[in-house]
Amino acid sequence: GQAREAAEIAAVLTEQGLGGRDVDLRRRLETLHRDRSPRSRDAMALVERWSRAAGKPSKAPELEIGLMLAEAYPERVAKARGKPGEFQLAGGRGVYLEPTDPLAREAWLAVGELGGGDSRDRILLAAAVDEADLREAFAERLVAEDRLETAGGRVRAKRLLRLGKLVLEERLIENPDPAMIVGALMDQVRAEGLSALRLGEQGRALLDRVAFLRAVDGEDWPDLSEATLIARLDEWLEPLLAGRSSLSSLGRGDPARRAQDPGAL
Repeated sequence: GQAREAAEIAAVLTEQGLGGRDVDLRRRLETLHRDRSPRSRDAMALVERWSRAAGKPSKAPELEIGLMLAEAYPERVAKARGKPGEFQLAGGRGVYLEPTDPLAREAWLAVGELGGGDSRDRILLAAAVDEADLREAFAERLVAEDRLETAGGRVRAKRLLRLGKLVLEERLIENPDPAMIVGALMDQVRAEGLSALRLGEQGRALLDRVAFLRAVDGEDWPDLSEATLIARLDEWLEPLLAGRSSLSSLGRGDPARRAQDPGAL
């Protein structure tokens, strides 16, 4: 039953080398069942005592071996990434298997043991686990997150379903909140500076002329320094971005002319 399987997994996890050196937990358990050595017999006797100590069987649905391991170490659920043998843990760390290992091409693993010594930890014990089973068993731990990404001055809104740092599902949001888009575009300008606006020669020249006049003629001219403009984006840039989904949709020079407007600053 479930209690006995859990006890066998616990024995393999706590007794180094029990069931052999195979990374696959299922194979180690198979080897343990066949092994008649004194060490294995002692381990199985311990398993028997643990099973009896667990008492009556639980009424909860029985879990498959990989899920049992995942429930024991949820932060070590691992998703494949890149080349065979490359994985990322739910906790965020990168780990690896030898690319020739039979588990190296699995999409998802539950990891029971890791070994250090390299820049990344090596997986020493694991079991394959099905994504659909993970979604069902870990339903209460899954997190839905809306994320905005800016690339080339354009915003894309995505909805992610995560288990820790691992993304199980990612899809585009067709009609994201316009205010979120405007906020993301302004964040891009804050991060990249006014160069993100593609002001063009005329726009830059306009800002330079106003800066010169302010230096010569005093503070009757607005402060159009980059630091001031970035600090006050919500006053002059936000109105320009209404209804837009990209910075590139702004006409060249529009931001500079808007910034020069005394009513905007």
